[in-house]
Amino acid sequence: MSHLTRLATRKLPVFMRSIVGSDGPVCRTPAELAAKACDRCKEKKRRCDKGLPSCSLCSRQAGPRSSKIVQLSLLIPTCLIRLVQACNYSERSGIPHEDEIRRLRSRVQDLEQIVANSSSESTLSPEENFSQIALDSQQSPDFYMQATFLDHEIAQHLKYSATTLDFAIPEYISKFLGDQDQMDELVSTYLGSIHKWMPIISRLKLTRMRSAQPQLADQALLLLCMELLCHTPTSARADTSPIYVAAKHFLSNLQTAGFLSLRTLQAGLLISVYEIGHAIYPAAYVSVGTCARQGVALGAHRHSSSQTAQNPLTWIDWEEKQRVWWLVLILDRFVTLGLDERPLCTQEPSAMSYIPADDTAWDNGDIRPPERVLASTPPDVKLSRFARLAQSANLLGRVIRHCDDGNHDVQFAATDFNLICGAIQSLLELILSESIGVDLDYTSLGLCFSALTKIASHHSCDSFSQHPAEWSPESASLIRGTTQHALQTLKDTTARLIEFASALEEAANINMESISPLVLHCLYYCAITSAWLASESADELYIKGLLSCKRILEAMDNRWKLAGAYLKLIQMVENDLMSGSMS
Repeated sequence: MSHLTRLATRKLPVFMRSIVGSDGPVCRTPAELAAKACDRCKEKKRRCDKGLPSCSLCSRQAGPRSSKIVQLSLLIPTCLIRLVQACNYSERSGIPHEDEIRRLRSRVQDLEQIVANSSSESTLSPEENFSQIALDSQQSPDFYMQATFLDHEIAQHLKYSATTLDFAIPEYISKFLGDQDQMDELVSTYLGSIHKWMPIISRLKLTRMRSAQPQLADQALLLLCMELLCHTPTSARADTSPIYVAAKHFLSNLQTAGFLSLRTLQAGLLISVYEIGHAIYPAAYVSVGTCARQGVALGAHRHSSSQTAQNPLTWIDWEEKQRVWWLVLILDRFVTLGLDERPLCTQEPSAMSYIPADDTAWDNGDIRPPERVLASTPPDVKLSRFARLAQSANLLGRVIRHCDDGNHDVQFAATDFNLICGAIQSLLELILSESIGVDLDYTSLGLCFSALTKIASHHSCDSFSQHPAEWSPESASLIRGTTQHALQTLKDTTARLIEFASALEEAANINMESISPLVLHCLYYCAITSAWLASESADELYIKGLLSCKRILEAMDNRWKLAGAYLKLIQMVENDLMSGSMS
């Protein structure tokens, strides 16, 4: 059997059997198929493959020697292709008629013209078209919030503004705010007290906000929280104050309704300061953590991150957002001061993070912003008070991480302790030198003193004594040196704190409203350390220091209930020292 014969008799794939007969291939292409079965197959009720010019069944029955076959021997071998008797089809619709082709061609031209016209009329980019379609189909602001947290890539194509949220201001909120004259008085009181040590709300925006009509819901909330922070509770329990309950309830309602704006974050921070200042725990601790989450959601934690809600348009807007985030960092570290092994809710600022700019320039809305300062900038560069507070909080964060980290070895811990103490003491001297001729920066100094006393106390009492049997002679010597250094640092810091308490007492007598509750922790630590040192040495300095701290805390209790809580703790320490249960 020749090669061509074997090829012709080889079993063909299924998909070719309608084109090639069983005796061999016939001249047929898939495009040449009839629309209906041939007459013979219809008559015999057979399955016709509709081949042209002859179907497979008719070709097979015609036989290889049909008188109608004309061999194409000069072109193609007879074993591969042959012409057979044509079948009788009623129609041959495999190939379209010319009029049908003309009709289809005309239809295509019409469609092309429609597409061209619609493209020329639209001036939107594909992304803008996507945004327009999304907003047309989902106008509700809560859809934007859903998209932001479920798929931020899609949310970037959408537009959002808190002004689009239709949320009526409850009547009880309006009653707390009062009329225009009362709001003007509120803003004036706030700027003259709280704003001095916590400048996180733009003075220019605040001036416009108080006269805005109609008042937006988050604006009303922020004004209410300003009223809350200027308010001194009359009862012993600050958490039952009607304005506090109203502010918490209103903030919760706005968050549930989908409000996420810088104003709601600012309001949450003011509530957190109220809770810290009046020792409302664990609410204060939880509120600060919530503010940290909100700040990250807004993109306030990093300039390079996408900005949720409204992008800052001017330098004043950017600076305000940055200051708000720094206050989140400050409060996060303050509420963690009295806790051990509790991680911070916020990361440490990077070396390339900006610290707050000049307070006066920002308050006045200077068109030309001052030179920006990074967190890695040497501390001797002159900065405003809120920037110094940010630097103090940054060092306090290092102290908290150092005290909570139990995995470092003795050498590393001793070196890190010395470095942190040196950095804090340098910043203390710098702040004091900048305060010559003006009022002391009590808030920044207080945070530095809190950081220094915490780390010194941590290493003053057997901070490395978990496994003393494993110490080498070199490690034991290093530990003794570190402990002695910590004790001396604690004594020196306590002596300086006693002077600080006297100066703070004078300032509080002049304007107690401008004193931050963040200074109270260092007074508490000074008091309990003085009580301990006085019990050990009976030194007159520490006895006077204890009395001085208690006196200023008693005075501050009229403004911040946190001072009263510290007084109760001091009394417990004194009782334990007298009974000998503490050493």
